Amino acid sequence: MSELQELTQRVEILELNLNVVWSIYSASLVFLMQLGFALLESGSVREKNAQTIIFKNLVDLTIGTFSWYLVGYTLANGGSDDAGFA
Repeated sequence: MSELQELTQRVEILELNLNVVWSIYSASLVFLMQLGFALLESGSVREKNAQTIIFKNLVDLTIGTFSWYLVGYTLANGGSDDAGFA
């Protein structure tokens, strides 16, 4: 019975680690998409408006990050206290 409990505990730890890796990977893809959108939009406007487009995308990224921190993380992880985040 002890081996089964140890194996179950190791699987739970592995599952948690895989969830963390997947979340970091997904977040990095979103950040790269933001960079791509900024480049696409900057290429579509005049040179004098490129700085405004980059700033708009930076504000969008900042608002999205804070929204995820305040609301999205709890929705994604069920609001458990042992999640280890804020």
